Amino acid sequence: MDMPVLTSAVDDQLCGVGLSVRFNSHLITVWHRDASKKNSIDNIVKCIMEELPPEMHPKPDAYYYKRHSDHAGFNPPPELKVVLDSRRQEEEKLAAAAAKGGDAKPAVTVESPQ
Repeated sequence: MDMPVLTSAVDDQLCGVGLSVRFNSHLITVWHRDASKKNSIDNIVKCIMEELPPEMHPKPDAYYYKRHSDHAGFNPPPELKVVLDSRRQEEEKLAAAAAKGGDAKPAVTVESPQ
């Protein structure tokens, strides 16, 4: 996989790429800075699929995206945990609003200075 090709495909900071060749499978891992950027995630998957030889393409249900913070062993420092918890709570609120059919965007009010 060509790192510049992958880097140009994401709207994010690429942190690393790994390949683990195993007996019955291959594991491709990509680390990027911001897991909240859905467009970056979609472009990473698309780029990998385009660059892989056809014989190495996984079955549609055989690959997935997982945030580092979703890993059971992830233990952030306290100052980062506060930020991650806050972001998670905001994402849950937006998802709940979207599920109710409401606008998933936060409300913005503008007040006149007069």
